[in-house]
Amino acid sequence: MKELKEVLPYQELREGIQKKQSIHLHGLIPEAYPLLLASLFEETRENFLVLTENERSAKKLAEAVNLLIPGKAYWYSAQSMNFYNLRSLDDEGRHLRLKTLMDLAKKRTRIVFSSIRALRNKISTKKAFQKECFRLDLDFEGEIEEISKKLLFLRYRPVQRVEAVGDFSVRGGILDIFPAHEELPVRIEFFDTQIDSIRKFSVEDQRSLENIQEVSIGPATEIIFSAEELAEAGKGLSQDLSQGLKKIGVDLNRLKDKFSNLIDAVNTGNYLENTELLLPYLKAESYGILTDYFEIVFTMNLDNLYTMAQGEERAFMEDVSYQMEKGEAMDSHQRMVFSTEEIFGHLRKKTLVNLELLMKPTKLFTPEKSIYFQGIEAEKFHRKLDLFLERIEAYVKEKYKIYLYIGDSRRQETILKLLQEKNFPIFGQEKGSISLCSENLSGGVIFPQGKVVIFTMQEIFGRSKEQKPVSKKKKDNFLRAEDLKPGDFVVHESYGIGRFENVVQEERQGIRKDYLLIAYGSGDRLYIPTDQLNLIQKYIGAGADKEPKLSRLSTAEWTKTKRRAKKILEEIAEDLVRLYAKRETVQGFAFSPDDAWQREFEDSFPYEETPSQLESLEEIKKDMEAPKPMDRVLCGDVGYGKTEVALRAAFKAILDGKQVAFLVPTTILAEQHYRTALERFAKQGVEVEMLSRFRTPSKQKEIMKRAQEGQVDLIIGTHRLLSKDMKYKDLGLLIIDEEQRFGVRHKEKIKSVQEKVDVLTLSATPIPRTLQMGLVGIRDMSYLTEPPGERFPVTTYVTEFHENLIAQALRRELDRKGQVYFVYNNVAQMEKMYQRIYAMVPGAKIAIGHGQMSERELEKVMRSFVDGEIDILLCSTIIETGMDIHNVNTLVIYEADRMGLSQLYQLKGRIGRGNRAGYAYFTYPEGKVLTEIAQKRLLAIRDFTAFGSGFKIAMRDLELRGAGNLLGESQSGHIEAIGYELYVKYMEQALKKVKGEEIVPEEKEFTVELAVDAYIPTEYISDMDQKLEMYKKIADIGSVEDKERLYEEMTDRFSEVPSCVVNLMEIAYLKVLGKEAGFTSIKGNRDTLTFHWDTIEACKPLMVAELNHILKDKIHFALTQKPSVQIKINKNALNTASDFLGLVNRIKSGIMKKNS
Repeated sequence: MKELKEVLPYQELREGIQKKQSIHLHGLIPEAYPLLLASLFEETRENFLVLTENERSAKKLAEAVNLLIPGKAYWYSAQSMNFYNLRSLDDEGRHLRLKTLMDLAKKRTRIVFSSIRALRNKISTKKAFQKECFRLDLDFEGEIEEISKKLLFLRYRPVQRVEAVGDFSVRGGILDIFPAHEELPVRIEFFDTQIDSIRKFSVEDQRSLENIQEVSIGPATEIIFSAEELAEAGKGLSQDLSQGLKKIGVDLNRLKDKFSNLIDAVNTGNYLENTELLLPYLKAESYGILTDYFEIVFTMNLDNLYTMAQGEERAFMEDVSYQMEKGEAMDSHQRMVFSTEEIFGHLRKKTLVNLELLMKPTKLFTPEKSIYFQGIEAEKFHRKLDLFLERIEAYVKEKYKIYLYIGDSRRQETILKLLQEKNFPIFGQEKGSISLCSENLSGGVIFPQGKVVIFTMQEIFGRSKEQKPVSKKKKDNFLRAEDLKPGDFVVHESYGIGRFENVVQEERQGIRKDYLLIAYGSGDRLYIPTDQLNLIQKYIGAGADKEPKLSRLSTAEWTKTKRRAKKILEEIAEDLVRLYAKRETVQGFAFSPDDAWQREFEDSFPYEETPSQLESLEEIKKDMEAPKPMDRVLCGDVGYGKTEVALRAAFKAILDGKQVAFLVPTTILAEQHYRTALERFAKQGVEVEMLSRFRTPSKQKEIMKRAQEGQVDLIIGTHRLLSKDMKYKDLGLLIIDEEQRFGVRHKEKIKSVQEKVDVLTLSATPIPRTLQMGLVGIRDMSYLTEPPGERFPVTTYVTEFHENLIAQALRRELDRKGQVYFVYNNVAQMEKMYQRIYAMVPGAKIAIGHGQMSERELEKVMRSFVDGEIDILLCSTIIETGMDIHNVNTLVIYEADRMGLSQLYQLKGRIGRGNRAGYAYFTYPEGKVLTEIAQKRLLAIRDFTAFGSGFKIAMRDLELRGAGNLLGESQSGHIEAIGYELYVKYMEQALKKVKGEEIVPEEKEFTVELAVDAYIPTEYISDMDQKLEMYKKIADIGSVEDKERLYEEMTDRFSEVPSCVVNLMEIAYLKVLGKEAGFTSIKGNRDTLTFHWDTIEACKPLMVAELNHILKDKIHFALTQKPSVQIKINKNALNTASDFLGLVNRIKSGIMKKNS
């Protein structure tokens, strides 16, 4: 394979691999991988492991490479972890795995393709595997019984008739074996203790086929246990079983039968079918991982592999949990496989070559070298052989070396004849010649860096290609362009509030472009070029049920509105800065840095913290250690571990002798936090108390007295903590959970308490006020951005209330021994609903819980539910905040259309908290016509099923409920007048102005007017949402990488990108180059381009001189008050503009370097 040898990046890559350097390779399309890997393998003669996202792609890639280097590329599949009978589940896969390990153990060089999932399997180390391999030949002398014992140890199965891989049979002096890595079984005939003959035989008729001189025998399973290891594992299993039999909620009979039999088999040395169940009881040195067999590992997008590994880990853990309930597994079986972190720990010890299309940083490894290897997709001719020959002619003229991979001999003859008729140079090695290859490649590639082009049957004859599944990624950005619908209100900072009508195409002087048509007041209409989509925001202000007043283009009304808003905002900013300046000057308490006690407490947390938990904790501690009082919002999705972060902050305060008040909105949440705190502080000697309706009046008085005397360290309670008679000896930290749940009166009391103490507010969906303050930097915000490892996204349905559907949902949850929340906010009708539910699931234990019940009654119901004595809790929204019961994984909400968005989101967060998938049913009565706002609310909840949606939910809530404002409703008119985004922008500017900080002047919008078609044709993208999404992405291009990435995405999603769309992308990139060069616009006609500066000062003399020197008579300057430079178009306006701006930026960079 000579195709790549002359290409420089390939040479660099090959040398890097030979030097064992870790490399990040980007730029190649996946079609180039088979050729690249086969070439590297042939040249380096190293063993390669290639890791892909899934089994299918590993197998496909192995097959593609095998066509180029037959017999050298292997697919290594993942072992299925089955808790039942592991026999014959995967004989073919096992055979291929063992063949691979055997070849590697024998030091044969191989390129192995596998998935990240396969790395989860524990296998024998390379050393152990090599040690157990043995050879039988005609010189061998020994007892047949000794070989039989060895085969049993290697997990071969004694049978009467050898038919499957791993079988063996002894009949007198004949030993039949089916070696695990061979294609056929062998028959070994002994004469006394000496081997007389070795023959391959047929499985079908058991007849000998041919004589051979020797046979190698390797293990029949991926991992082998020594006698000592088996004994140790049996001992561990026995101990585990005795503990397991004490558990409740487990099939104890099945557990006992299954594992007693396994222990007996271990103790008696009998053949074991599922020794994999012993894996958790082995020492780490007793097993290895597939990477042990390799020095060099290729990874296909390391970040994706990490995500896949995490998903596999979650699914496995869910399976183990299920098997444990059924008595098929025990706790320890969670360690049957490697964890994601263990896998990546092993990977980091290897020479890694990470292959990705685009260059992007990863935290998973640090490459020693980054190589850009350009490999682009070859053109497709779809059987149009005249077009194909034209392109071949062009490539020959451009001195490209051309390779045609045509595996079909008939088609190869056809192509050869056509090439000969055209007198093309065939079979030469020089540039500009053509080579025909008989192998098949999966797709053609062009390597511009080495002037090499490869075509396959796929491009020439259009052989159908498998459809690649398009990944459905969640869109991160919340207020997206594709959210714009005709009829939506938008804000343009220069022109004001208008109504988006549609995207329209206009042809002017023969050039076609798309525009956003915006309707303004008094019938005014504005056509905004789609490349200026980034100047438009969706209007958020009055709330979904109010329409804003449209601006008029013909008056100065909008300018006055903005001026008024800015003036008011400056006044508000002064008030805010005064308020917070006062807080800055208040001398609070500076807490001590962490000590050994704090570290010990944090180390006792039974789970691994997420990175954002640790980051948020650092920010909180830094605030606490400063002398000014802390005011921080910890924003984290439901179930992301805010309570743990809060308890660590609380312990920090307690260690310095301060008291902590933990304020919660409901008695149930108080109870839950109280239990959690008692459990977490059990060994620290912290005095924890709870003050809520669940305490008797006399108990409440006693607790308050102890708090006043300083005998309580942490007090958890509802608004009772804010009452006048509640006094503290030395309060140091106030933690507020779900601040938005407290009323105005309570918030005023909170303000009076928080003046001198540190305040930490916990919020899952920040209310608009909290959110606004966070966004404009008035309150400090920390974010928890990842879910703990065990959580599963909740499958959400928005549907009419059909009894059959809901009955099925309830039965499914109860069948898996789970519990259900049934939320119904009509207390008066609850009894009727109780009867309906009972009719759906007769025999289910149902209880009612709502806020109008007496404290004692409610407490009794809630405790029974927590203890698992109730199957279905029919309740009002009292469960909305803080209920944390891992066994509740189905939620049904009746009349969900009547609830607020944040409320629905909170309710949904109550399920899926354990290690099972959760299901939420948001229902509304049959036949009910929903209002538009209710529809939007329900669909928003369904759409944001991904974890971490709380912040997005709060943004959508702003849109639906109206934005409110920073200091109360009195200023809401100003948000309505200019829209939320401008309000926030002007508020930020006002704050900077009041604080005396520099306000960086905004860059002027760069305009491009060129005589080129630039639009997205309807035949390319017909869907308006997707078209707007693409226009927004094009408008957001900020670098050449962005442009390439978007081109790749559009090609992937919508097929080949038309030239008019490419022009749009080029124009967007010209804006980036133009701004960088210091221009404000480009205008073009048929022959020339004119680049404008804004002022004469922007036109630097050194720049003018240098451009004059380089371009001479091709350039003309007009150095007036609005200076410009004119150049002639060379063939293509876009390329000319791009080349010129590139030149200007290089000159500019050179001048800056000289000056510095």
